[in-house]
Amino acid sequence: MNKKQDFTKENKTNTLFKLMFILLGLGILVFISYFMAVVLVNRQFEKEREYKKSLKIDPVEQIQYEEILGGSIFNINMDDYYVLIFDFDGVDSSYAQTILNSYKNKEDHKSIYIVNLNNGFNNHLKGDTSNSKAKNIEELKINTSTLINIKTKQINYYIEGIDAINTILK
Repeated sequence: MNKKQDFTKENKTNTLFKLMFILLGLGILVFISYFMAVVLVNRQFEKEREYKKSLKIDPVEQIQYEEILGGSIFNINMDDYYVLIFDFDGVDSSYAQTILNSYKNKEDHKSIYIVNLNNGFNNHLKGDTSNSKAKNIEELKINTSTLINIKTKQINYYIEGIDAINTILK
């Protein structure tokens, strides 16, 4: 009988060791799976961040270069800023975007807002002849790509033509 009790005790001990070994193995497997998932997710986020960095996508910069409606040209809560008005689908569009990108990469620059002359809400700005002396939005008329410098809610200067705009924003 003593032999049988030893055998049963030994069998219980072996079963207990096997169970602990299986649980330890499962724990290690879960830990390794979790660790791999975290590493892969972090690696993906890092790749995405590097990609956005290579495109120079920065949310802070995007806030400074926002599209506005023509009706708010004189209503921005700043003392000194630029408004670039052009047809986003027009001939000057890609050149204007290049000028904007170049300007925003400068160290010290004024805020600049853009207005799409092709947007239906901005039709009131279109005119056969420009009015560079406008005192308010109702008087303002645009017939080509235009850069306006606004100081204290008034037109400080008014530049027409994409090449002249490029010269100012260089």
